[in-house]
Amino acid sequence: TVSEGATRSQFLPGARARGAMEHHHRSKSKQVNKGFKDANKSSKRSLSRTNKGKVPAPVHNVKSAGSIGSSNASSQGRAARIHKAKQSRDEQRKALVAARRGCGGVAPAPRLTVLIGCTRSANLSSVKRMLLGKGAEEMDEALPLGPITAQIGQSQQRVTVIEGSRDLVALLDTLMVADIVAFVAQGEEDIDAKSMHLLHTSKLYGLPAATLVVVQGVDGMATSKRAQVLKNWEAGMAQATGREVKVVGQKPDDVSVATRFLANTKIPDRPSWQSHPMVLAESVQRAPDDAQAGGEEGEVLIGVTGYVRGSALNPNMLIHMPAQGSYQMSKITVHADPCPTGKSTSASSAMSKEEELLPDSPEELTMDNEVDDMDAEQTWPTEEELEGAKTSRMYKGANLPIDDEAPEHDPDEDDEEELDEEEEGDDDSDVSEPPDEVVLDEGSDDDAMTEAGGETMAGGEDFLDRRSRAKEDKDFPDEVDTPVDMPARVRFQKFRGLKSVRTSPWDPYENLPVDYQKISQFKNIMASRLRARAESKQGVQPGKYVTVWVRVPMAFADKVLEEAPSGDNSKYQPLVIGGLLKYENKMAMMHYNVSRVRDDGDVIKSKDTLVLICGMRRFEIRPNFSECKGTDKHRVLRYLPPKAATFASCYAPVQWAPAPVLIMKKQKSGVMTVVAAGRVAAPDANRITLKRLVLTALPYKIKKRKATVRFMFFNPTDIHWFKPVELWSKEGRRGHIKESLGTHGHMKCIFDAPILHSDTICMSLYKRVFPPYPEEPARQLRTLGEIKMDVRGVADGPVAGAV
Repeated sequence: TVSEGATRSQFLPGARARGAMEHHHRSKSKQVNKGFKDANKSSKRSLSRTNKGKVPAPVHNVKSAGSIGSSNASSQGRAARIHKAKQSRDEQRKALVAARRGCGGVAPAPRLTVLIGCTRSANLSSVKRMLLGKGAEEMDEALPLGPITAQIGQSQQRVTVIEGSRDLVALLDTLMVADIVAFVAQGEEDIDAKSMHLLHTSKLYGLPAATLVVVQGVDGMATSKRAQVLKNWEAGMAQATGREVKVVGQKPDDVSVATRFLANTKIPDRPSWQSHPMVLAESVQRAPDDAQAGGEEGEVLIGVTGYVRGSALNPNMLIHMPAQGSYQMSKITVHADPCPTGKSTSASSAMSKEEELLPDSPEELTMDNEVDDMDAEQTWPTEEELEGAKTSRMYKGANLPIDDEAPEHDPDEDDEEELDEEEEGDDDSDVSEPPDEVVLDEGSDDDAMTEAGGETMAGGEDFLDRRSRAKEDKDFPDEVDTPVDMPARVRFQKFRGLKSVRTSPWDPYENLPVDYQKISQFKNIMASRLRARAESKQGVQPGKYVTVWVRVPMAFADKVLEEAPSGDNSKYQPLVIGGLLKYENKMAMMHYNVSRVRDDGDVIKSKDTLVLICGMRRFEIRPNFSECKGTDKHRVLRYLPPKAATFASCYAPVQWAPAPVLIMKKQKSGVMTVVAAGRVAAPDANRITLKRLVLTALPYKIKKRKATVRFMFFNPTDIHWFKPVELWSKEGRRGHIKESLGTHGHMKCIFDAPILHSDTICMSLYKRVFPPYPEEPARQLRTLGEIKMDVRGVADGPVAGAV
């Protein structure tokens, strides 16, 4: 019988086959087709019914353009994106044209060109006259020393030409504000050693991208020989500077090429210097006697006049005088431009009245924070807490507590001994010894050094002895011997073991020194830097001709006035002053990413007294060198490695990145040598630098994975004390201490694989260390006369010369 609702066709032959053909299997290509879009649901009525009266929010983002209630949503979103991109391009183009043409009455600062002599007989005065456009009728006119500003031909550009000093630090100060560098050389001579050293150091510190080379003495040569000499100098200077250079002679055609290069060459951005306002002094004057009132005794009010370069100059900023210190500005006087361009002449002539800007909320001059001696106070522990502390001293896996026969030390005695070590320059002592015992380890004798730059060390260690110690540390890094006459648990009581340097926790706020109360710490370094940059955009804009009035000590004022640019002053030295951004006058734990410049055999050790040149400031530091790895804990290096990138950590004033860094060392003979160069990393007080000690032992008896080890400790109590610390071998084995054997320090150990008799068993211990705090944070250095250059290993041979 046929059931109800069934048709006869379902039971006909072939019906099962037709039904099987209607079943579809899942596709193996994983193709997903789009769903069907019903046109009836896209009408205005259906959309309003779906939205239920909701009104679309205002469009703040081009991606959300054309959302609810829009029939052509995709086309409106695309049109909005195109319109916004066009507006952004137009704004950038207008800003660029305004900066180049000086619209709005503020012309850009003249392009500063620094002349550097490469050979002994290079004549900078003739090149200075050539670039300023002084013709033959003005040859008898004597050009004054110092910066001179003139308009370049018929163009709207202006140029300021200044002769570079042979003093290294003065030259670096000038290159900070330079836009173009021009090298002057005699065609038939080679670069002398001192010039090569200046060029090499300037390249490390940062040279302007626009480079011009003026070759003298080739105009009278034959055409082929002249072309060959110019070609040789172009290849040599391109190799020395690392960028393309423009080489010209001194013919009339070359003069037009040079001036066109100064006017039309593109000046790339220099983020290291354009974030700070700087003024190259074109004149220095002393305020009249009636304006000197109001200052402290021994201070004089001086005015430094020049163009504002870089960023805006705010009267609330602190102004930094190189090699002298930071001061608060009394006022800023804005003058009319003494060398206006064609399009800014009307605006400059309209501003005949000078404008004065006074500070309303100046930055503080205090560098250190006040130390609260009561901040570390705590209540006396109760009897229960003392009893709990005694029981907690039992180590896991050890059957014995701390040996009662171990020498007990008074905490007050430890503090007094540590204070004495700090006064002697040893901030890295690991343990406080009894008065009748003197234990010297790698921490004590390595850190005992003289005040004269660390060239000689306590105990009569000379250069050869230091070099041998550096070689030994390279072959056996961080390895020390366990003292025989002192328990190891007392000698290394400030150290701890780590299961993994990468993953084991270490609290960055644990056992901080008192000096950490003096420094400034930033919760968000990036946000603080952006805030400082944003506040620096307000004030006198770049391109203005101003006079900055500052009160400085009388001795420094007399020296600056003596070296000021005036006529044929033979004692002229360039003066560059700059404004400091927010927080840049505060002390912090600064880190610098540096590398050795050359490996000439000199040994640079952690905590050696070095000279740091960072931006406008230069001061003495005693840094700790550490590894540069992507972990939260970094191992301290006893010596600056010759090739690897290294972090130098020290207490120093805040300097926001990016900024170049030079580290120099003063030798016994007074020679200043550049030992390292790099950049500013960040002011991070939570960066953990760990000093590592490696205790070694030798296997005595071996049975597969088990071994009897000796010479690491010399009593069973020390073995029980360090039993939780993991062991490792130089062949890559891992293990731990199982038990002590006998009374002479033998111990049974077990490893993850069989070890060899030639293997060495090691144990790593760690302790956090800090650099010494400077006694005078505001102390600055100034070069006295000509700095003696050390040219060893600077250049292997002449860079360029005549054929």
